[in-house]
Amino acid sequence: MDSNLIAKSVISAGVEKMDLSMFPEEQRKEICAQVAETLFKQNRVADAVRVLESVNLQLPEDKLEPIADYYFKAAEYATAYTIYQKIGHHQIAEFIRLNCL
Repeated sequence: MDSNLIAKSVISAGVEKMDLSMFPEEQRKEICAQVAETLFKQNRVADAVRVLESVNLQLPEDKLEPIADYYFKAAEYATAYTIYQKIGHHQIAEFIRLNCL
């Protein structure tokens, strides 16, 4: 089955209704990676992160680090902290926790 077609179907039906339990784990990961890539292109970052985390795929640091930087500069420290934690930037996350939260 074409995972690209399934990814498009998931996005059109709504990510919150996604149920890929009938597929093998590797295919679920492939589908979710495609869904997340499309969601990032649509600037639906929170949905993309949720999809990637649902199948334990690594979060794309190159896409999320600029977003974390933006939230830090905008003084939205809790959001910046969460994103830095998720992408493994534990030192800056700890700095934010100790000094800004």
